[in-house]
Amino acid sequence: MKIAVITNVPDQNSPMFSSFILFGKTEDYQVISSSRFELNDLLNSSVLHHNHIQLQKYKLQYLFLIPAFFVMLHSSICLLFDKTYINKKKIQPNAVVEDLILNLKGIMNNMAINIAHLLFLMKCKPDFVVCCCVAACNAARWYQKMFKRNFAYGIYEVYPNHNKDHLHFIFNKYHRTIDEKMACLYSSFVISPVDETFGRLLKLRYKIPNLTIVPLYFSHPIEENFSREITSLPIKLYYHGMMDRQRYIPEFIQALHDLKSEKLQLYLRGKGPELDLIKDTISSLNMQGLVKILEFLPQEKLTLAAKDYDIGLSLVAFDSPNNRFLIGFKSTDYLCAGMCQFGPESYILGKILKSKNLGFTYKKPSINSFKEALHNIIENTDLIDKYKVNSRKIALEKASFETNQRIYINKITQYIKKN
Repeated sequence: MKIAVITNVPDQNSPMFSSFILFGKTEDYQVISSSRFELNDLLNSSVLHHNHIQLQKYKLQYLFLIPAFFVMLHSSICLLFDKTYINKKKIQPNAVVEDLILNLKGIMNNMAINIAHLLFLMKCKPDFVVCCCVAACNAARWYQKMFKRNFAYGIYEVYPNHNKDHLHFIFNKYHRTIDEKMACLYSSFVISPVDETFGRLLKLRYKIPNLTIVPLYFSHPIEENFSREITSLPIKLYYHGMMDRQRYIPEFIQALHDLKSEKLQLYLRGKGPELDLIKDTISSLNMQGLVKILEFLPQEKLTLAAKDYDIGLSLVAFDSPNNRFLIGFKSTDYLCAGMCQFGPESYILGKILKSKNLGFTYKKPSINSFKEALHNIIENTDLIDKYKVNSRKIALEKASFETNQRIYINKITQYIKKN
């Protein structure tokens, strides 16, 4: 039997995508995949057939210029009468034309990608489809109607929880909200990261009482090789992930500098628009001895690499409801590496870190708040190893690759039998 894993997200470094591919590689199942990127060697060896959608090479999106225009026109008319999604007073008039063009291109891209997904699914005829983003669920729904094959929706973000007022984001939020509701209505089940919170949020928002929620850790196969059991100085702080404005990494470096302590060292791994700013901050504060930037790694190698450090950092701005509901996919990597964690007092992750005694928290992403939280770590270094013990226990049980692979395969098998 065959499982298809599809995504519209242009970046391969998604824990969900790589986990779903590796979960599906069993004696009874083969995995096929479709995405906007080529697979690296490890994922490619786990996939029977991969469909690499090359939008920019063939300019396929321009075939959908006219239908995309009418979709955007319909959305514009709907938005004029829908106060839920738009605050007209906050729209920037000088950016309206640019935003409309951006939105049109986005609709064209997604139409082209979903047609490419659908043609691939029709050719390979998988028994079940797993979608790693809400936009890909459109192709899965069409395939479901044509071939009576079920699909699952993996929740990456909750789109109605974006509250940006820029017209481009408002349009994007509006389209994704419609896609999200359809995904919840027509999927066999939704996959919610770590616990059922994201799934319950959608269940209540769209009033779908029978929505089936399957919580999963997006873990990867590793040996039982964890972060050092006895932490000694200097304590190694570690972050991997995006380096953008929402992460407040320059502020964190400033807080580490202001602390004036050599008991903590910071290691950063990732990519993003603020990488140069981060390098400049390290240089201007003369922090080269305490802050190191590491080479970029693909998602499936991050857990194994994280074991060389003590405390895993989840940094995020509380500038949207989505971020306040932060679960932090990197927190699973830290957990599976047996690390202590440092995260925000967000609705989900903060409660998990506190209730399960897995690490330290900060109140908000500011220099003073970071500094206070880092000082707390230095004053309570004895807790680090206790938090690591708790992490290792969960890593070997609920968060293990084998446990989550079994849940994933059993649930898919259940719905294949219903076809």
